[in-house]
Amino acid sequence: MKKIFMLSMVILAILLLSGAAFATNGVDQTWIKVDGDVVDSGDNIRVDLGETIDIRVKLQATEDVEDIEVQARIVGYEYNDVSSLIDVTRPFDLEENDTETVDLSLSIPIRAEKDEYELRIEVDGRKVDFVDESFTIRVKGPRRGIRMRDVVFSPRGAVMAGRALLTQVRLENVGERDLDDVKVIVDIPDLEISGEVFLDDELEGSKSGKGDKDITEEVFIRIPTCAEPGIYDVDITVEFDEFDSITETETIRVVEGETCAIAGATPTTPTVERTVITPPPAQDVAIGQAGTAFPLIITNMGNSAKTYTLRVRGVDAWGISEVTDVAPIVRAGASKTVYVFLSANEDATPGEKVVGVEITQAGETQDIALTANVVESKSNLSSLRRGLEIGLIVLVVLLVILGIIIGMSKLKGGEEDDDSKSQTYY
Repeated sequence: MKKIFMLSMVILAILLLSGAAFATNGVDQTWIKVDGDVVDSGDNIRVDLGETIDIRVKLQATEDVEDIEVQARIVGYEYNDVSSLIDVTRPFDLEENDTETVDLSLSIPIRAEKDEYELRIEVDGRKVDFVDESFTIRVKGPRRGIRMRDVVFSPRGAVMAGRALLTQVRLENVGERDLDDVKVIVDIPDLEISGEVFLDDELEGSKSGKGDKDITEEVFIRIPTCAEPGIYDVDITVEFDEFDSITETETIRVVEGETCAIAGATPTTPTVERTVITPPPAQDVAIGQAGTAFPLIITNMGNSAKTYTLRVRGVDAWGISEVTDVAPIVRAGASKTVYVFLSANEDATPGEKVVGVEITQAGETQDIALTANVVESKSNLSSLRRGLEIGLIVLVVLLVILGIIIGMSKLKGGEEDDDSKSQTYY
Protein backbone atom coordinates (compact mmCIF):
# COMPACT_ATOMS: atom_id res chain seq x y z
CA MET A 1 0.00 0.00 0.00
CA LYS A 2 2.86 2.31 0.86
CA LYS A 3 4.44 1.68 -2.57
CA ILE A 4 1.17 2.44 -4.29
CA PHE A 5 0.88 5.68 -2.34
CA MET A 6 4.42 6.70 -3.23
CA LEU A 7 3.79 5.90 -6.92
CA SER A 8 0.64 8.01 -6.86
CA MET A 9 2.54 10.92 -5.36
CA VAL A 10 5.22 10.64 -8.05
CA ILE A 11 2.59 10.67 -10.81
CA LEU A 12 0.84 13.63 -9.20
CA ALA A 13 4.14 15.49 -8.96
CA ILE A 14 4.83 14.83 -12.62
CA LEU A 15 1.39 16.13 -13.56
CA LEU A 16 1.86 19.23 -11.41
CA LEU A 17 5.25 19.87 -12.93
CA SER A 18 3.82 19.41 -16.42
CA GLY A 19 1.02 21.82 -15.62
CA ALA A 20 3.50 24.29 -14.22
CA ALA A 21 5.61 23.98 -17.33
CA PHE A 22 2.55 24.58 -19.49
CA ALA A 23 1.48 27.52 -17.38
CA THR A 24 4.88 29.15 -17.78
CA ASN A 25 4.65 28.88 -21.53
CA GLY A 26 4.12 32.63 -21.53
CA VAL A 27 1.33 33.33 -24.06
CA ASP A 28 -1.89 31.48 -24.86
CA GLN A 29 -4.01 32.06 -27.94
CA THR A 30 -7.60 32.69 -26.83
CA TRP A 31 -9.22 32.66 -30.27
CA ILE A 32 -8.50 33.25 -33.94
CA LYS A 33 -11.00 34.89 -36.29
CA VAL A 34 -10.84 34.85 -40.09
CA ASP A 35 -13.15 37.36 -41.81
CA GLY A 36 -15.02 37.75 -38.51
CA ASP A 37 -15.65 34.05 -37.83
CA VAL A 38 -13.89 32.08 -35.09
CA VAL A 39 -11.92 29.15 -36.57
CA ASP A 40 -10.32 26.10 -35.03
CA SER A 41 -7.06 24.46 -36.04
CA GLY A 42 -7.58 22.28 -39.10
CA ASP A 43 -10.68 24.11 -40.34
CA ASN A 44 -11.15 24.68 -44.09
CA ILE A 45 -11.52 28.29 -45.21
CA ARG A 46 -12.86 29.15 -48.70
CA VAL A 47 -11.62 32.30 -50.45
CA ASP A 48 -11.71 33.69 -54.00
CA LEU A 49 -8.87 34.78 -56.24
CA GLY A 50 -7.90 38.36 -55.45
CA GLU A 51 -9.75 38.30 -52.10
CA THR A 52 -8.30 39.85 -48.95
CA ILE A 53 -8.39 37.78 -45.73
CA ASP A 54 -8.76 39.70 -42.45
CA ILE A 55 -7.30 37.81 -39.47
CA ARG A 56 -7.71 38.72 -35.79
CA VAL A 57 -5.86 36.91 -32.99
CA LYS A 58 -6.57 37.36 -29.27
CA LEU A 59 -3.72 36.53 -26.87
CA GLN A 60 -3.40 36.26 -23.10
CA ALA A 61 -0.13 36.27 -21.19
CA THR A 62 0.37 33.68 -18.45
CA GLU A 63 3.53 35.49 -17.31
CA ASP A 64 5.53 38.56 -18.22
CA VAL A 65 6.85 38.22 -21.79
CA GLU A 66 8.85 40.49 -24.09
CA ASP A 67 9.28 40.94 -27.84
CA ILE A 68 6.20 39.00 -28.95
CA GLU A 69 5.58 38.80 -32.72
CA VAL A 70 2.43 37.48 -34.40
CA GLN A 71 2.77 36.28 -37.99
CA ALA A 72 0.26 35.03 -40.56
CA ARG A 73 1.41 33.48 -43.83
CA ILE A 74 0.09 31.30 -46.63
CA VAL A 75 2.31 28.39 -47.69
CA GLY A 76 2.32 26.64 -51.06
CA TYR A 77 2.18 29.56 -53.52
CA GLU A 78 4.72 29.06 -56.31
CA TYR A 79 5.30 32.54 -57.75
CA ASN A 80 7.57 35.34 -56.54
CA ASP A 81 4.93 37.94 -55.63
CA VAL A 82 4.52 36.64 -52.07
CA SER A 83 4.56 39.96 -50.21
CA SER A 84 0.75 39.94 -49.92
CA LEU A 85 0.87 36.41 -48.43
CA ILE A 86 2.84 37.35 -45.29
CA ASP A 87 1.92 39.80 -42.53
CA VAL A 88 3.65 40.23 -39.18
CA THR A 89 3.23 42.59 -36.22
CA ARG A 90 5.94 44.68 -34.62
CA PRO A 91 7.39 43.24 -31.38
CA PHE A 92 5.42 44.10 -28.23
CA ASP A 93 5.47 43.16 -24.53
CA LEU A 94 2.77 41.72 -22.26
CA GLU A 95 2.55 41.48 -18.50
CA GLU A 96 1.02 38.49 -16.74
CA ASN A 97 -2.76 38.15 -17.30
CA ASP A 98 -2.75 40.93 -19.93
CA THR A 99 -4.74 40.36 -23.12
CA GLU A 100 -4.00 41.76 -26.57
CA THR A 101 -5.84 41.59 -29.90
CA VAL A 102 -3.83 41.93 -33.11
CA ASP A 103 -5.06 42.31 -36.69
CA LEU A 104 -3.36 40.87 -39.78
CA SER A 105 -4.29 40.93 -43.46
CA LEU A 106 -3.39 38.68 -46.38
CA SER A 107 -4.39 38.99 -50.06
CA ILE A 108 -4.72 36.08 -52.48
CA PRO A 109 -2.99 37.02 -55.78
CA ILE A 110 -5.30 37.03 -58.78
CA ARG A 111 -2.79 34.82 -60.62
CA ALA A 112 -2.84 32.08 -57.95
CA GLU A 113 -3.91 28.59 -58.97
CA LYS A 114 -7.28 27.34 -57.79
CA ASP A 115 -5.96 24.91 -55.20
CA GLU A 116 -5.52 24.23 -51.49
CA TYR A 117 -2.94 26.17 -49.45
CA GLU A 118 -1.93 26.23 -45.79
CA LEU A 119 -2.58 29.24 -43.56
CA ARG A 120 -0.22 29.37 -40.56
CA ILE A 121 -0.65 31.58 -37.50
CA GLU A 122 2.53 31.78 -35.39
CA VAL A 123 3.12 33.61 -32.08
CA ASP A 124 6.82 33.80 -31.28
CA GLY A 125 9.00 35.31 -28.61
CA ARG A 126 12.68 36.09 -28.70
CA LYS A 127 13.67 32.58 -27.61
CA VAL A 128 10.49 30.51 -27.68
CA ASP A 129 7.50 29.73 -29.91
CA PHE A 130 4.22 30.17 -28.06
CA VAL A 131 1.49 29.31 -30.60
CA ASP A 132 1.51 27.55 -33.98
CA GLU A 133 -1.89 26.99 -35.62
CA SER A 134 -2.63 25.92 -39.21
CA PHE A 135 -5.71 25.99 -41.45
CA THR A 136 -6.53 24.86 -44.98
CA ILE A 137 -7.22 27.64 -47.49
CA ARG A 138 -9.30 26.54 -50.49
CA VAL A 139 -8.92 29.08 -53.28
CA LYS A 140 -11.78 29.28 -55.76
CA GLY A 141 -12.43 31.54 -58.73
CA PRO A 142 -14.99 34.34 -58.57
CA ARG A 143 -18.10 34.12 -60.74
CA ARG A 144 -17.06 37.38 -62.40
CA GLY A 145 -13.53 38.67 -62.33
CA ILE A 146 -10.98 40.35 -64.55
CA ARG A 147 -7.23 40.85 -64.29
CA MET A 148 -4.91 43.41 -65.84
CA ARG A 149 -1.99 41.36 -67.10
CA ASP A 150 -0.04 44.27 -68.56
CA VAL A 151 -0.19 48.03 -69.17
CA VAL A 152 1.73 49.38 -72.17
CA PHE A 153 2.51 53.09 -72.56
CA SER A 154 3.63 54.72 -75.80
CA PRO A 155 6.02 56.44 -75.49
CA ARG A 156 7.47 54.35 -72.68
CA GLY A 157 8.90 55.90 -69.55
CA ALA A 158 8.56 59.58 -70.43
CA VAL A 159 6.28 61.79 -72.52
CA MET A 160 6.81 65.41 -73.59
CA ALA A 161 4.28 68.02 -72.47
CA GLY A 162 1.93 68.88 -75.32
CA ARG A 163 2.17 65.44 -76.89
CA ALA A 164 -0.04 62.38 -76.72
CA LEU A 165 0.24 59.43 -74.35
CA LEU A 166 -1.16 56.18 -75.78
CA THR A 167 -2.11 53.34 -73.44
CA GLN A 168 -3.01 49.73 -74.15
CA VAL A 169 -4.15 47.26 -71.48
CA ARG A 170 -3.92 43.47 -71.74
CA LEU A 171 -6.85 41.84 -69.93
CA GLU A 172 -7.72 38.32 -68.78
CA ASN A 173 -11.07 36.96 -67.62
CA VAL A 174 -10.35 35.05 -64.38
CA GLY A 175 -14.01 34.41 -63.54
CA GLU A 176 -16.48 31.76 -64.56
CA ARG A 177 -18.92 34.04 -66.43
CA ASP A 178 -18.45 35.66 -69.85
CA LEU A 179 -17.87 39.42 -69.81
CA ASP A 180 -18.89 41.98 -72.42
CA ASP A 181 -19.08 45.79 -72.49
CA VAL A 182 -15.69 45.97 -70.77
CA LYS A 183 -14.49 49.58 -70.52
CA VAL A 184 -10.97 50.80 -69.74
CA ILE A 185 -10.43 54.31 -68.35
CA VAL A 186 -6.99 55.93 -68.18
CA ASP A 187 -6.80 58.94 -65.86
CA ILE A 188 -4.02 61.27 -64.68
CA PRO A 189 -5.74 62.99 -61.73
CA ASP A 190 -3.08 65.65 -61.11
CA LEU A 191 -3.38 66.86 -64.72
CA GLU A 192 -7.20 66.39 -64.85
CA ILE A 193 -7.03 64.47 -68.12
CA SER A 194 -8.50 61.09 -69.03
CA GLY A 195 -9.49 58.85 -71.91
CA GLU A 196 -11.48 55.67 -72.32
CA VAL A 197 -12.11 52.79 -74.71
CA PHE A 198 -14.41 49.78 -74.91
CA LEU A 199 -13.09 46.29 -75.54
CA ASP A 200 -14.32 45.10 -78.94
CA ASP A 201 -14.78 41.39 -78.18
CA GLU A 202 -16.43 39.43 -75.40
CA LEU A 203 -14.12 37.79 -72.86
CA GLU A 204 -15.21 34.22 -72.24
CA GLY A 205 -14.89 32.84 -68.70
CA SER A 206 -13.70 29.46 -67.48
CA LYS A 207 -14.23 27.37 -64.36
CA SER A 208 -10.49 26.71 -64.30
CA GLY A 209 -9.80 30.43 -63.91
CA LYS A 210 -7.97 30.63 -67.23
CA GLY A 211 -10.40 32.54 -69.44
CA ASP A 212 -9.99 34.61 -72.60
CA LYS A 213 -7.24 37.22 -72.96
CA ASP A 214 -7.40 40.34 -75.13
CA ILE A 215 -5.71 43.72 -75.53
CA THR A 216 -7.54 47.03 -75.86
CA GLU A 217 -7.19 49.57 -78.59
CA GLU A 218 -5.00 52.56 -77.77
CA VAL A 219 -6.44 55.03 -75.26
CA PHE A 220 -5.43 58.53 -76.41
CA ILE A 221 -4.82 61.36 -73.93
CA ARG A 222 -2.85 64.52 -74.64
CA ILE A 223 -0.56 65.92 -71.96
CA PRO A 224 -1.27 69.67 -71.40
CA THR A 225 1.14 71.93 -73.27
CA CYS A 226 2.48 73.56 -70.12
CA ALA A 227 2.30 70.60 -67.76
CA GLU A 228 4.92 70.86 -65.02
CA PRO A 229 7.71 68.27 -65.48
CA GLY A 230 7.64 65.44 -62.95
CA ILE A 231 6.39 61.96 -62.11
CA TYR A 232 2.61 61.51 -62.31
CA ASP A 233 0.34 58.68 -61.19
CA VAL A 234 -1.73 57.10 -63.97
CA ASP A 235 -4.88 55.33 -62.75
CA ILE A 236 -6.07 52.52 -65.01
CA THR A 237 -9.63 51.41 -64.22
CA VAL A 238 -11.43 48.47 -65.83
CA GLU A 239 -15.22 48.53 -65.52
CA PHE A 240 -17.17 45.33 -66.17
CA ASP A 241 -20.45 43.64 -65.33
CA GLU A 242 -22.17 47.03 -64.90
CA PHE A 243 -21.10 47.77 -61.30
CA ASP A 244 -17.76 45.99 -60.83
CA SER A 245 -14.36 47.57 -61.42
CA ILE A 246 -10.69 47.17 -60.64
CA THR A 247 -8.02 49.88 -60.55
CA GLU A 248 -4.24 49.79 -60.78
CA THR A 249 -1.84 52.72 -60.64
CA GLU A 250 1.22 53.15 -62.85
CA THR A 251 3.54 56.15 -63.19
CA ILE A 252 4.69 58.22 -66.15
CA ARG A 253 7.35 60.91 -66.32
CA VAL A 254 6.41 64.18 -68.03
CA VAL A 255 9.27 66.24 -69.45
CA GLU A 256 9.19 69.90 -70.46
CA GLY A 257 7.55 70.62 -73.81
CA GLU A 258 8.71 72.84 -76.64
CA THR A 259 5.58 74.99 -77.15
CA CYS A 260 4.99 76.50 -73.70
CA ALA A 261 6.55 79.91 -74.40
CA ILE A 262 3.73 82.25 -73.33
CA ALA A 263 4.67 84.27 -70.27
CA GLY A 264 2.50 83.74 -67.24
CA ALA A 265 0.99 80.48 -68.48
CA THR A 266 -0.33 78.23 -65.75
CA PRO A 267 1.81 75.04 -65.78
CA THR A 268 -1.05 72.55 -65.97
CA THR A 269 -3.47 74.61 -68.11
CA PRO A 270 -3.44 74.86 -71.91
CA THR A 271 -3.25 78.47 -73.11
CA VAL A 272 -4.97 78.16 -76.50
CA GLU A 273 -8.78 78.19 -76.64
CA ARG A 274 -9.42 75.70 -79.40
CA THR A 275 -10.66 72.20 -80.09
CA VAL A 276 -8.78 69.62 -82.13
CA ILE A 277 -10.79 66.86 -83.83
CA THR A 278 -8.80 63.84 -85.01
CA PRO A 279 -10.80 61.80 -87.57
CA PRO A 280 -10.11 58.14 -88.38
CA PRO A 281 -8.92 56.84 -91.78
CA ALA A 282 -11.31 55.30 -94.31
CA GLN A 283 -12.77 51.94 -93.27
CA ASP A 284 -14.77 49.16 -94.88
CA VAL A 285 -18.46 48.75 -94.05
CA ALA A 286 -19.88 45.35 -95.04
CA ILE A 287 -23.41 45.24 -96.48
CA GLY A 288 -25.94 43.65 -94.15
CA GLN A 289 -23.43 43.16 -91.34
CA ALA A 290 -22.83 44.73 -87.92
CA GLY A 291 -21.63 48.32 -87.92
CA THR A 292 -18.04 49.50 -88.22
CA ALA A 293 -16.69 51.80 -85.50
CA PHE A 294 -15.18 55.14 -86.57
CA PRO A 295 -13.35 56.69 -83.56
CA LEU A 296 -13.37 60.49 -83.32
CA ILE A 297 -10.85 61.96 -80.85
CA ILE A 298 -12.01 65.31 -79.40
CA THR A 299 -9.21 67.26 -77.70
CA ASN A 300 -10.14 70.31 -75.63
CA MET A 301 -7.18 72.70 -75.74
CA GLY A 302 -8.99 75.34 -73.69
CA ASN A 303 -8.77 76.15 -69.99
CA SER A 304 -12.25 75.00 -69.01
CA ALA A 305 -14.49 72.00 -69.61
CA LYS A 306 -16.60 72.04 -72.77
CA THR A 307 -19.76 70.24 -73.90
CA TYR A 308 -20.02 69.18 -77.53
CA THR A 309 -22.97 67.93 -79.58
CA LEU A 310 -22.59 65.53 -82.48
CA ARG A 311 -24.91 65.01 -85.47
CA VAL A 312 -24.32 62.58 -88.32
CA ARG A 313 -25.67 63.32 -91.81
CA GLY A 314 -25.51 61.68 -95.23
CA VAL A 315 -26.18 58.10 -94.09
CA ASP A 316 -29.95 57.65 -94.43
CA ALA A 317 -29.79 56.89 -98.17
CA TRP A 318 -27.72 53.75 -97.73
CA GLY A 319 -27.36 52.84 -94.05
CA ILE A 320 -27.76 53.58 -90.35
CA SER A 321 -25.58 55.57 -87.94
CA GLU A 322 -25.22 55.45 -84.16
CA VAL A 323 -23.07 57.58 -81.83
CA THR A 324 -21.88 56.31 -78.44
CA ASP A 325 -22.11 59.78 -76.85
CA VAL A 326 -23.99 62.54 -78.67
CA ALA A 327 -23.16 65.17 -76.01
CA PRO A 328 -19.71 64.42 -74.58
CA ILE A 329 -18.15 66.62 -71.91
CA VAL A 330 -14.38 67.07 -72.26
CA ARG A 331 -12.33 68.54 -69.46
CA ALA A 332 -9.72 71.23 -70.04
CA GLY A 333 -6.60 69.81 -71.66
CA ALA A 334 -8.22 66.38 -71.97
CA SER A 335 -9.21 64.17 -74.87
CA LYS A 336 -12.19 61.90 -75.29
CA THR A 337 -12.92 59.28 -77.93
CA VAL A 338 -16.45 59.14 -79.35
CA TYR A 339 -17.37 56.27 -81.66
CA VAL A 340 -19.61 56.64 -84.72
CA PHE A 341 -20.97 53.25 -85.82
CA LEU A 342 -21.95 52.98 -89.49
CA SER A 343 -23.80 49.99 -90.99
CA ALA A 344 -24.93 49.43 -94.60
CA ASN A 345 -28.44 48.27 -95.54
CA GLU A 346 -29.02 45.05 -97.47
CA ASP A 347 -29.84 47.03 -100.65
CA ALA A 348 -26.88 49.41 -100.38
CA THR A 349 -24.71 49.72 -103.47
CA PRO A 350 -20.99 49.07 -103.01
CA GLY A 351 -18.64 52.02 -103.28
CA GLU A 352 -17.13 54.92 -101.38
CA LYS A 353 -19.54 56.93 -99.20
CA VAL A 354 -18.72 60.21 -97.49
CA VAL A 355 -20.47 60.86 -94.18
CA GLY A 356 -20.50 64.23 -92.46
CA VAL A 357 -20.28 64.69 -88.69
CA GLU A 358 -21.21 68.09 -87.27
CA ILE A 359 -19.51 68.83 -83.94
CA THR A 360 -20.94 71.92 -82.25
CA GLN A 361 -19.67 73.76 -79.18
CA ALA A 362 -20.95 77.15 -77.97
CA GLY A 363 -22.57 77.86 -81.33
CA GLU A 364 -19.46 77.06 -83.35
CA THR A 365 -19.57 74.02 -85.64
CA GLN A 366 -16.82 71.92 -87.17
CA ASP A 367 -17.60 69.56 -90.04
CA ILE A 368 -15.70 66.29 -90.09
CA ALA A 369 -15.84 63.91 -93.08
CA LEU A 370 -15.79 60.14 -92.57
CA THR A 371 -15.08 57.86 -95.55
CA ALA A 372 -16.87 54.51 -95.60
CA ASN A 373 -16.01 51.93 -98.25
CA VAL A 374 -19.26 49.97 -98.64
CA VAL A 375 -18.35 46.43 -99.69
CA GLU A 376 -20.10 43.13 -100.16
CA SER A 377 -19.95 41.00 -97.05
CA LYS A 378 -17.89 37.84 -97.23
CA SER A 379 -20.98 35.73 -96.65
CA ASN A 380 -22.82 37.40 -99.56
CA LEU A 381 -19.84 37.00 -101.88
CA SER A 382 -19.54 33.37 -100.87
CA SER A 383 -23.24 32.75 -101.55
CA LEU A 384 -23.02 34.50 -104.92
CA ARG A 385 -19.98 32.49 -105.91
CA ARG A 386 -21.65 29.28 -104.84
CA GLY A 387 -24.78 30.19 -106.80
CA LEU A 388 -22.73 30.89 -109.93
CA GLU A 389 -20.92 27.59 -109.54
CA ILE A 390 -24.20 25.69 -109.25
CA GLY A 391 -25.65 27.57 -112.21
CA LEU A 392 -22.61 26.71 -114.32
CA ILE A 393 -22.87 23.04 -113.38
CA VAL A 394 -26.59 23.00 -114.28
CA LEU A 395 -25.84 24.71 -117.61
CA VAL A 396 -23.16 22.14 -118.46
CA VAL A 397 -25.51 19.27 -117.60
CA LEU A 398 -28.25 20.78 -119.77
CA LEU A 399 -25.83 21.20 -122.69
CA VAL A 400 -24.69 17.59 -122.35
CA ILE A 401 -28.27 16.34 -122.29
CA LEU A 402 -29.16 18.53 -125.28
CA GLY A 403 -26.16 17.16 -127.16
CA ILE A 404 -27.19 13.59 -126.44
CA ILE A 405 -30.75 14.29 -127.63
CA ILE A 406 -29.53 15.91 -130.86
CA GLY A 407 -27.11 13.04 -131.45
CA MET A 408 -29.77 10.40 -130.96
CA SER A 409 -32.17 12.29 -133.21
CA LYS A 410 -29.62 12.42 -136.01
CA LEU A 411 -28.81 8.75 -135.56
CA LYS A 412 -32.49 7.76 -135.73
CA GLY A 413 -33.06 9.93 -138.82
CA GLY A 414 -30.14 8.25 -140.60
CA GLU A 415 -31.52 4.77 -139.91
CA GLU A 416 -34.93 5.73 -141.38
CA ASP A 417 -33.28 7.05 -144.56
CA ASP A 418 -31.36 3.80 -145.00
CA ASP A 419 -34.58 1.75 -144.63
CA SER A 420 -36.43 3.79 -147.23
CA LYS A 421 -33.63 3.41 -149.75
CA SER A 422 -33.59 -0.40 -149.43
CA GLN A 423 -37.35 -0.89 -150.09
CA THR A 424 -38.52 -2.29 -153.50
CA TYR A 425 -41.82 -1.05 -154.99
CA TYR A 426 -43.93 -3.22 -157.36
